[in-house]
Amino acid sequence: MLYAFAILAAPIPTMSLLGIEGKPIACIQAGELVIALDPNLNVEALKETTEEILLQAVLQHDRVICELYSQHNLLPLRFGTAFVSEAALREYLIVNQQELSDRLRGLEGYAEYLLKGKANLPKPEMNGNLKGRDYLLAKREQYLQQQQVQVQLQSEVQELYGFMQQTSRVAPKLIQEAEEAKAHLLLTPLQAEQLSQFLQTWQLLHSHWQFEMSDALPPYHFAE
Repeated sequence: MLYAFAILAAPIPTMSLLGIEGKPIACIQAGELVIALDPNLNVEALKETTEEILLQAVLQHDRVICELYSQHNLLPLRFGTAFVSEAALREYLIVNQQELSDRLRGLEGYAEYLLKGKANLPKPEMNGNLKGRDYLLAKREQYLQQQQVQVQLQSEVQELYGFMQQTSRVAPKLIQEAEEAKAHLLLTPLQAEQLSQFLQTWQLLHSHWQFEMSDALPPYHFAE
């Protein structure tokens, strides 16, 4: 089997890279597309290895994609993607030539950015000396306060999300759980700078939130 990292537009990259096990990667071209692969990796053995070695393989997979992405627009492939033969790989590229080429062109000039944030609000406290009815009423009040806090945080994140929608080329992929939120965005460098500036102003008004934005990443969540 042939282990694959990413799909690129032709011509074949001239940069030399080492694969998961430290051996040179190879590239195969079919039509206008190129696929970067590790021809020496034993994919079946990789599935049966230890968790620690598997984690290292995942990190190496990501490293190869990032090094390629530093010089080339690409469609990153998920860890574990493999083709049974070179013939099957070429057939896949030829059959899906138009769709994959359109995806590559649509991502030209864009990168993925990860925005992660966490809110730090004081927790409602109860009087530990309360008993009976007073304790139950206090617990209810505490619960209502916590619910109000959650509504407030959701509203604030949605406000931020509204700006993200205006800035990002496609709808950001937002995940919010209680006091934490993260979003994957597809942005140009200029849009990333605009979001960063907006975020600085937004956090002045919502100081209990602390958000960080990653550097430019390969478009992991927008390639499909």
